[in-house]
Amino acid sequence: MPELPEVETIVSDLNKEIKGNIISDVLVFNQKTFKNYSSKTRNIIKDSKIEKFERRGKYIIFHLKKTDKNSFLITHLKMTGNFSILRNADLNEIENIKHARVVFSLKSGDALIFKDIRKFGKMYFENKESADDLEVTKKL
Repeated sequence: MPELPEVETIVSDLNKEIKGNIISDVLVFNQKTFKNYSSKTRNIIKDSKIEKFERRGKYIIFHLKKTDKNSFLITHLKMTGNFSILRNADLNEIENIKHARVVFSLKSGDALIFKDIRKFGKMYFENKESADDLEVTKKL
């Protein structure tokens, strides 16, 4: 399981590489990884701008904004979860990436891929106004 410094490094790298991008689509290859994924969730996430990434405990929080509405993706890497960036992504290639569980296709042409060998990592969506209102932040 990644420790706090490793999660902080991942958040820092994501802020440098992905922050400010717009999500053009979401592909979920494992429904158990993305807990509350639905077509409604997908429509909210699509065309959302990634405002920033934040760490709360060992959770990685994506701050998303679409028009004037805020929403959040919360991820816990668990034991083997990690993120990777595929530059100039080809959707046909993405389907063949080993251990890819959730893929965020970006308007820049790149893709942010959540990989997890053991399938313990979790991701879920919350449509709240503030990060302080999230269930995960209330628990910490």
